[in-house]
Amino acid sequence: MGAGSGVATKIANADVDVMFNIAFAFSDVSGLQNELIARGVTAPVIQNGGQGLLPAWADLGPEVAGLSTFVYANPLAGSDAFDELAAAIDQPFARQDHIGGYFVAHLIAAALEQADDPSPAAVTKAFNTVKLTEGVAVDLMPTPAISFSSTGRVDQHFGVLAQWQEVDGRLIPCTVYPVEFAVCQPVWN
Repeated sequence: MGAGSGVATKIANADVDVMFNIAFAFSDVSGLQNELIARGVTAPVIQNGGQGLLPAWADLGPEVAGLSTFVYANPLAGSDAFDELAAAIDQPFARQDHIGGYFVAHLIAAALEQADDPSPAAVTKAFNTVKLTEGVAVDLMPTPAISFSSTGRVDQHFGVLAQWQEVDGRLIPCTVYPVEFAVCQPVWN
């Protein structure tokens, strides 16, 4: 019996409709997923976090299709930036970590441009007052604007649900929600 076999047995015996998995180690989650598959559990699995987007999931095969995860970023419909980013980093798709890094670089560039002065005070003021409504940083996130509150937190609350699906003969995590940014339609078995 593999890792997660006890949990998988309890889930299989409970005959659940859906599972929400808050785990962080790929080995633990993939072990549990394999045990669920072995027991014939077909209920949708929704994870929380970027580890649900690791390319290693595709290595587990077509049984991974339908596995979903909540993340703050994933490729969105209507933007070429994601394919360009994936090509630039020689990956099959751009993941949350790649997108986040690219987003931060463009956000910093926008604040520096707005500051028009490299002094720490000017840059701080720019971050406190920046409101982006167009450009790469906005295109990368599922929100029409990016701005910060007086406490330094991002004003907008956003995230996406990504689901592993077979697209053009390969497994990739597709954004399925919010609907206006969806790359694929969700598939719930």
